[in-house]
Amino acid sequence: MKKYLPSIIGVCLTFGFFFLFTFLNDDFKQNQHPLSKESLEHTAFNYSLNINHTGMIIDDIALNYGLLSTFLYERKKPVLIFRIIESNCDLCYNHEMDIIKEYYGDTFMEDNIMIFGSFTYDRNLNMLLKRRKLNIVSENIPYMEENPLDELNFPYYFILNPDMKISNIYIPDKTFPDLTIEYLESIKRLLM
Repeated sequence: MKKYLPSIIGVCLTFGFFFLFTFLNDDFKQNQHPLSKESLEHTAFNYSLNINHTGMIIDDIALNYGLLSTFLYERKKPVLIFRIIESNCDLCYNHEMDIIKEYYGDTFMEDNIMIFGSFTYDRNLNMLLKRRKLNIVSENIPYMEENPLDELNFPYYFILNPDMKISNIYIPDKTFPDLTIEYLESIKRLLM
């Protein structure tokens, strides 16, 4: 028996390493994010937007219930803004609204998220939100020509801080919904 002991140990170790490697490899595949060239380029683009535009101050806006600056001052914490313009891809902003609703739910949305739309008529924005069944604070504000983010003509997210400075800018891409969910998850922690 002593003669075969090294062979038996060798076979057991070989099978053990094989099964361990297979288990770890499957576990790794399940937790791995798809890092394609396109998703990395998308992330780099958003990173460069943040470097160039974080700290930009938004001009005060007259809301239906007072000034935006007063609302933020009284709130004493930031708010997530989803900015859409009528000329944006409607599939894009509809997709994002579905993600917002699914990820955040009505209670969180009411207190922490606003939609700044730029539509020809207030009614167009209100009908859009009604069709999407979003119970969310929205304002139809004019296209901000001086805002370089509006000039990109994509829907985008940003944090508006009580001092009227923006941060955490993110332009979503419906091709990478996981990246949008990761963004929303990190923002949720910031808003709580």
